[in-house]
Amino acid sequence: MIGIGNRIHHYRKKNQLTITALAERSGLSRSYLSNLEKNKVVNPSINVLNKIAEVLSIDVLHLLHEEAKNECTSE
Repeated sequence: MIGIGNRIHHYRKKNQLTITALAERSGLSRSYLSNLEKNKVVNPSINVLNKIAEVLSIDVLHLLHEEAKNECTSE
C-alpha cells in the first residue's frame, strides 16, 4: 500500500527538492517530514498537507487520493 509519505517523497523528488528545502519552504521540521515520508506519522493534519502541497505545487488531493499511487509507482 502506498501511503501519504510515499506520495510526498515522490513529488518532492519530482520537484528536485531535498527534505531540508521542503522543510524550510513549508515551515515544518526536517525530522517531522522525514518521519512523514517514512509513514511513521499516521494522521498528518490537513494544514500540514496543505503546506507541503503548496511547496510542491500540487493539489492536496494528489497526496490524499489513492489513485495517485499509480503515478508514484510507475516512475
